[in-house]
Amino acid sequence: MVGVSIAALSLLLTLPGASPAVARDASASLPGIKMPHVPMPKVRLPRLTKRNGSSEAVVQTKRRLKALVGDQEAWYSDHGSYGANANTMARNATRTDSSFDKVQIQVLYAGKKGWTAMASHPDAPGKSCVIYVGYRNALPMIPRTRADALDASAEAQPACDR
Repeated sequence: MVGVSIAALSLLLTLPGASPAVARDASASLPGIKMPHVPMPKVRLPRLTKRNGSSEAVVQTKRRLKALVGDQEAWYSDHGSYGANANTMARNATRTDSSFDKVQIQVLYAGKKGWTAMASHPDAPGKSCVIYVGYRNALPMIPRTRADALDASAEAQPACDR
């Protein structure tokens, strides 16, 4: 009996340019062995949602922007204008929340009639959240998020990339 493995036989049959005559010759060298046709079952893989760890970072960023609204209102009541530096304005409650440590905030505009800001988190690269407070038409610009180009549609409500 000739010792040809099934793998070698299947390789021979799948070579480019292999004719049916080669297949007949290969099966002839193995008397009594026929290669059965085994259909492969169709498998449907479930669609899984992408979870790359950035969803929690976006939630922290959104919470930090909501805390900034309170910080800005406290600053406005003391100084008569909104503040341009989020770290300077942060109240003790904001400073002691360790989940806000990595959130980076940029106040883009601050004046007497309102302010705008953008925030990001290093664990969610390319994603951001934006917010504004004040009359939308009185602000020089309304920022857009980095990935999805969303703008904050309601005052004091952050808009974040998905």
